[in-house]
Amino acid sequence: MTWLPFAIRCVTSLTVEGLRVRERRRPTELVTVRKAAVFLGSLSLLLALPGCAESGPAEGDDDVAACKQLLGAAGVDWVKRNSESETGVMPGFEDLNSAKDLFEKQATSWDSRSADIPSYVGSELCRIVERAGTADRSLTIRYGASILPFGHTFGDDWVVKGLNADVKLVYGKEAAGRTRYTVRIRCQVKGSAAGQKDEVPLEGVMVDTLTNADSIDEHSMYLLHSARTVLKTFECLNDPQVPAGLADGTGGEKRTSR
Repeated sequence: MTWLPFAIRCVTSLTVEGLRVRERRRPTELVTVRKAAVFLGSLSLLLALPGCAESGPAEGDDDVAACKQLLGAAGVDWVKRNSESETGVMPGFEDLNSAKDLFEKQATSWDSRSADIPSYVGSELCRIVERAGTADRSLTIRYGASILPFGHTFGDDWVVKGLNADVKLVYGKEAAGRTRYTVRIRCQVKGSAAGQKDEVPLEGVMVDTLTNADSIDEHSMYLLHSARTVLKTFECLNDPQVPAGLADGTGGEKRTSR
């Protein structure tokens, strides 16, 4: 099976304070105390677009390289093996440097004295889709500032695994039935207020509606690989260490999904 590049455009693109942002969805179960404010903020940001269709121009090599870098060679092979048709990489998403700049801006803007509710927007770094399909079937990886504190208590439908003092893995079903895998990292940014790493942690999210793989261990392994790749570019003052997989974590908070 060949991983072929091609272009599909079906993404909300807005400009906020000079930054290009794209739509992202959060499971309603994740947003508790901050739910109402984030919802209202999202309504003011997100616009509905008509359906999209495949277009001709192919994206550059950098777009393909970004997905390969985040997933690793083994992750790329895993996507190909578990996809029923040829896949391609959507072009034009942020790179690691722009994602780092956006995260740092969001982290340094946090003020412990402010009562304002943040409504951060992350950076999509990789989207793999069916070549003959639509963007609805995809595997996406995005990173950015979390609207939830590192110590947030999740609902019973979400599994939380503390891998070490700085890293948690959270996974469960979104309202649409998709499984969402999230790695949460305490990452202190230079110039940010004390306590930022706990209140505005770095968050990486993988959502997979593309492959026929349902292994939590495999999805977690490739998401954690992407986190280690991201941290090579992001400059976290506390130097968080991301394990290779669930079995390599030191243990911690756990909850079984029901």
